[in-house]
Amino acid sequence: MEDDLQLFLRSRHVPEDSIIRMNREKMGSEIPSPPDVPHARNHLSHPMSSGNIENPKDVHAFIHRVKVVEDLLAVFVDSNIIKSTLKMDFVNESAVDDAGVSREVYTAFWDQFLEQCEGEDERIPRLRPDFSEVEWEAVGRIWDPQGTLEECDEEDLLDLFTRMGSHCIPPKNNMEVAIQTMAHKAILQEPKYIIDCFSKTMQFALLKVPDQESLLSLYDTKKATGKKVVQLLQSTQMIRSQKEQTVFNHLQRYVRNADQSKAEKILRFCTGSSVICVDQIKVSFNAESGLSRRPVAHTYFRTEFDNILSSDYFEMNILLI
Repeated sequence: MEDDLQLFLRSRHVPEDSIIRMNREKMGSEIPSPPDVPHARNHLSHPMSSGNIENPKDVHAFIHRVKVVEDLLAVFVDSNIIKSTLKMDFVNESAVDDAGVSREVYTAFWDQFLEQCEGEDERIPRLRPDFSEVEWEAVGRIWDPQGTLEECDEEDLLDLFTRMGSHCIPPKNNMEVAIQTMAHKAILQEPKYIIDCFSKTMQFALLKVPDQESLLSLYDTKKATGKKVVQLLQSTQMIRSQKEQTVFNHLQRYVRNADQSKAEKILRFCTGSSVICVDQIKVSFNAESGLSRRPVAHTYFRTEFDNILSSDYFEMNILLI
């Protein structure tokens, strides 16, 4: 339509400058104003309702999933944030924060933050050039968000007390005592009946395990590890050929590098128990023929054994002694 209009104006000998000026004015009137998106200006916004003007402690934060660490740190660098009621939303997501979105933000933050830490079983923060004292203090505020999380919902609290046998919520000044009473019942009173039943038939075991230290030592002795299991491996042949020695070395290396979970599976595969209950595991070498499936000492040795141990079903087709 615009091209037809321009052709019509030119056919009427309208000056070209007038046509260009008309197009510019029309385009300027059609360009929409930038949307008033809070996260386009800042991560934090204070809703301007009359109630929020009287209560400036309400803070609304908009977080990007792809950079949740940076965005959440930008929120918590303000030391006054712990005195505020914080609501959070993900950018371009329509969820409303009724505690669930905040939990998702904190979970996503710690998932990404811990990936940047060092260690395997325990994660240790490491010094970073982009983290100053301000950022580390912000991490501390996120770790202990006292004042930013809403108090426990009354329905959840009632559900907790109901499951523990109570049908009403105690007064606030008796809440700590009530929780301690429930913990005493769940941790001590209920298991005590079962322990008393055990004690009637386990008197002989109590004599061998006189104290807690002896019991812990017994558990540690029987716990399967790669190093302990590999010490149990004993060859039935005093003199082995070169191929047999190579296979035995592969087996020892595989068992020695196993973590506790895999070591328990190896022990159960060989002995039928996931704890150490034998003095040795004898390894014999047999000349096999045919195409029957078995672990083979070559490049796929680890893969073969991993596939066997990952199965929850062990076929007991040999004599275990």
